[in-house]
Amino acid sequence: MAGNELAAPTPAEVVAEAVGLAASAIALPDGATLTPIGIIGLPAWMQAADTVALASGLLRRFAVAMNVGNVLMWAVGDAYAHGERLHGSDFEDAMAASGYAPQTISNALWVARNVPYTVRRGDLSWTHHEVVAALEPGVQRAWLLMAAEGDWSTRQLAAELREARDRDEGVDPGVGRAVRALERASHDVAELWSSQWTDALIDGLLSPLEQMAPSPDGWHGFLVALRERIDGMLEEKGVG
Repeated sequence: MAGNELAAPTPAEVVAEAVGLAASAIALPDGATLTPIGIIGLPAWMQAADTVALASGLLRRFAVAMNVGNVLMWAVGDAYAHGERLHGSDFEDAMAASGYAPQTISNALWVARNVPYTVRRGDLSWTHHEVVAALEPGVQRAWLLMAAEGDWSTRQLAAELREARDRDEGVDPGVGRAVRALERASHDVAELWSSQWTDALIDGLLSPLEQMAPSPDGWHGFLVALRERIDGMLEEKGVG
């Protein structure tokens, strides 16, 4: 290694450091241990306020340590799941009063509740586990193993899972991808005001072609004509 240059820490080292810092900054109940894949050993005597305080402390650590990704989401979810098991529906008000975004709490709780500790992998992110959380534990384990061995990103894991579902349903994966792309496009268009449709079409899809054209004048004329045609069609339909 040249000079005083230090090797960049590995993801596992970053995670271990984050967990260590969180554990030192948060008062864990006696017997409980914070790990890279959640909390184990939470006692049954904890009151609703105790579990909310624990999860809130973890969320504060999460907020100031975003560079470590979402490793502490496991612990947040486990803390809330523990409170839910102990106090049932009475715990909902306590969670709501924690002051944190309901969606953050809901996601953490859902993944912790659905992915058993014995299935979780420390060499994959929390988000990898979120992708498979709706599956049965045995199926989760198989997909997580493939993701780890293939060094898949969360996006690739989600894509592989969708294509497997397509095959199970007798749908050609290529057709499935096309259908999902169209669904996303229709959703995006629906989110636009009608007056923006033409601009979105021209600027987002066709303008890049103009920069590739050997004859700028030819492409310019084509784009202008196309835009006028689309404007006319929208006007006829009373859109815009």
